[in-house]
Amino acid sequence: KRLYERINENEDDVPNSELDFHISENLIKYAENLAKPFPFVRVDFYVVENKIYFAELTFTPNANILKAYKDVFLNRLGEKLILPKKYK
Repeated sequence: KRLYERINENEDDVPNSELDFHISENLIKYAENLAKPFPFVRVDFYVVENKIYFAELTFTPNANILKAYKDVFLNRLGEKLILPKKYK
């Protein structure tokens, strides 16, 4: 489970590659709370100068960029996701 991904390509721009432990704990807590109502979701944040900013919720794997798979396969895969009745 990857906690974060650096979006800045220049190593010199980001002196610390490790997030502060307190920030990491908060990211996990916030992500779990935001994701709680959904059976599948990716929660994205930005951390800028040790401040956490919410970015987005993504409801498809790989941001729905699955070019290697045909629609038939993707439909079968989607059928495997069992949603609670309140989502149907």
